[in-house]
Amino acid sequence: MKTASDSHARLDDDWRLEVDVGGKDSADWLAAVLAAQKLEHDLSLAFQDRIVASQEGSRIFFYAASRDQCESTMTAVEAEVGEQGWTVTTDLRQWHPLAEEWEDPGVPLPDDAVGTNAERAVLIATRAGRNGGERLPRIRGLR
Repeated sequence: MKTASDSHARLDDDWRLEVDVGGKDSADWLAAVLAAQKLEHDLSLAFQDRIVASQEGSRIFFYAASRDQCESTMTAVEAEVGEQGWTVTTDLRQWHPLAEEWEDPGVPLPDDAVGTNAERAVLIATRAGRNGGERLPRIRGLR
């Protein structure tokens, strides 16, 4: 399994699956098992883009280009932890390029220029409110 430190790997990370196994030792074990097994091979045969994993304490993050990749990864992870009798917490998120935050996949992303501009306007107004009404720099493409 490729890691975020593999600089030669192309990273298309619009989707993120977070898996919390409840303890660092368990996360270390799961990361090692997934790296040693054929998970990367199986998923790379099914998908052109790579899945990149990183670990922070008890959490393992999987970054992928598509929701399908993350869901396939979740299935593989659940199979491994199921054999151990563990319960894990998973959280699937999609990167929102305007908000620059991980969002619930149920939140629709704008799909055209009108929607993008409307969302930018809302984002600017929201950020201005957080800055005490201070004027923010103009974003190109908005009037």
